[in-house]
Amino acid sequence: MTSGDRRPEHPMKSYCVASFRSDFGLIRPLLKAAWRDEPSDIGLVCVGLAADLSDEYLRDGIGELEIVRFPSPVPGRSLRAFEQTLVVVSDLCRRVADWISGLRTPPGWLVVPGDRFEMFASVIAAYYSGVPVAHIFGGDRSEGGHQDDSVRHAITKLAHVHFTVCDDSFRRVLNLGEEPWRVHNVGSPMVEAAREVIGGYDFELSRLVQPRTHNVLCTYHPITTEAADAGRQAESILEAFELVERKIDVAFILTYPNNEVGSDLIIEKLRGVEHKPNYFVFEDLGWKDYLAVMSRCDLVIGNSSSLVLEAPIVGVPSLNVGTRQKGRYAPAGVWHVEAYDAGEIATNILEMIELGRPPADHPYGDGTMSTSAWKILRRLGAEKTRKELLEKKIAY
Repeated sequence: MTSGDRRPEHPMKSYCVASFRSDFGLIRPLLKAAWRDEPSDIGLVCVGLAADLSDEYLRDGIGELEIVRFPSPVPGRSLRAFEQTLVVVSDLCRRVADWISGLRTPPGWLVVPGDRFEMFASVIAAYYSGVPVAHIFGGDRSEGGHQDDSVRHAITKLAHVHFTVCDDSFRRVLNLGEEPWRVHNVGSPMVEAAREVIGGYDFELSRLVQPRTHNVLCTYHPITTEAADAGRQAESILEAFELVERKIDVAFILTYPNNEVGSDLIIEKLRGVEHKPNYFVFEDLGWKDYLAVMSRCDLVIGNSSSLVLEAPIVGVPSLNVGTRQKGRYAPAGVWHVEAYDAGEIATNILEMIELGRPPADHPYGDGTMSTSAWKILRRLGAEKTRKELLEKKIAY
């Protein structure tokens, strides 16, 4: 009998992966659940910008978690050419694969959320190293001219277990031909994260900004096929803000974009308003303060996935600008405007603020994702041989 045909006598240590401060917030509830169950069975791999996060930040509320770091080979916060994305992906593939091969015992699972290119690199390394991959947020859809959708579905085809966050995504993963025993609709970890922040985090908006009668949170990212236009697109949102502040007493809380190509053009625009009295610009709020600020705002605007995933959970209306989130499931309270027209954007902002918060309603589960997912990983690790986990079959 080969090692791949045997079930392990003891659970092998698993690792969650984070590539950015935001997706660390997505993976943190599962880290906490696994740590509570058995601290020695879980670790954290930080790739790209997540590798710069402090031990104190990453271990907050968890404990002496093992942290493995793979910083980006490209210096600076923003990638300035698509060739640099290839450099990051190839470098991370090699280093994560080298790390896996150097372990005395291979990881039981590599758990990855989302669709960033750093995640894709980690999944490729794990797949070809014979490490089972568990994927969170598979089956989500976003058609708006960027690479995330294709990368997300590519990860689905390489992953061995799927944790979808809603019925829509669950059906889509099954339609991709994944075997039903591998697909589990467990809800979103953000339900737990939001519950922790809203229910147990002592936070006042005035700690970070000077609140106004109305407060708006904004996060806008570049779009892959429109990277050269990122600055102009961000400028249209800022022009809309100027129109809005002529009508109402309002503060705008803006965060830097991700590190993809075109982000430097958006950052340049943000720096142009950071000294204006009603504008508060942050390089990064962190997952906890981001959710706390969101929960205390009248509206969230931009094109971040948080507008369709986190905002409905927190109970705040959101306005998606452009096409980045086009095609993604949108609960009530999520509005869309595709044109980069300052007047149209401003009109929508004013109307949404006047309407107020929508009824709390979302399809992302009851807040038990982390414990459910960890139990499933434990069970499959005990019931299935390595060979059974790794050998996938198309189910159509």
